[in-house]
Amino acid sequence: MQEKKDTLLIGDQTQWGLQVQVVPETEVLVAPLENPVVQGVEVIENWKIDTLKSRKDALDLRIHSTLTSFDSGSFVVPGRELYLLRPDGQVDTVHLDDLTLEYTTIPVDTANFEVQPMKAQMKYPVTFAEVAPWGAGLLALILLAWVLVRYWQRRRANQPVFGAPKPVDPPHVVALRDLDRIRQAQLWQNNQTKQFYTEVTEVLRKYIEDRYDVSAMESTTPEILAMLKGFSIPATEFADLQDLLTTADMVKFAKYVALQEENERAIPVAVRFVNATFLQTLTEEEPNRG
Repeated sequence: MQEKKDTLLIGDQTQWGLQVQVVPETEVLVAPLENPVVQGVEVIENWKIDTLKSRKDALDLRIHSTLTSFDSGSFVVPGRELYLLRPDGQVDTVHLDDLTLEYTTIPVDTANFEVQPMKAQMKYPVTFAEVAPWGAGLLALILLAWVLVRYWQRRRANQPVFGAPKPVDPPHVVALRDLDRIRQAQLWQNNQTKQFYTEVTEVLRKYIEDRYDVSAMESTTPEILAMLKGFSIPATEFADLQDLLTTADMVKFAKYVALQEENERAIPVAVRFVNATFLQTLTEEEPNRG
């Protein structure tokens, strides 16, 4: 069986095989085709067995393969033997005839042939379906960057990542609360004088930095006092602050043993300084009200 044409064009496919009638449960034995079958002929699909008709006592089978060629010319595929193994053990031999294939190329009319210039590549407009995934990816990237920046900023400010930020207490409220905490800890009463002065001065430095917008946390006592001279601070509170910071430096760095009186007045001096400068802020803002 061959789907025979007078001529085949290069690349055309043709089927080679036969039809047989066998008893049920017969096994077909056929050696696979090697590629190429012969020089110039290639196998597209090796042997395939289709059941065309099924009856109780017989089956009509179609045994075929698919071949093609990409060369022009005449090709002869040698015939071969197929074996039918019956259920009772008997073997029938079926011969498949030689296959002759004629492949030709498409004829070119050289008399009227005219070489045409190459056409430019066709461009199609970009569709929404093509752009949508990129746009969605870009939006997702922007959203992720916003979340990371917000997370970093909120964590740095000790604020919740989402939701309204916690209200920030003004500097004088924070300072007075911390000074009261230090007073209740009774550090100097328990022989922790150095720790006592360290915490008191840190509270004052933080308050001065937030209140006057100066870099007090990293400055020395003389530098802090020099910066504060540029502000209108009551003379009494300025002098008491100078004594407190000087005593604290001596305790922390010169192993000075502070007197009980100095220890007792440290917290009150710090509280008066915070209150005086805070009240001064209210007085300065008063003319702007109303």
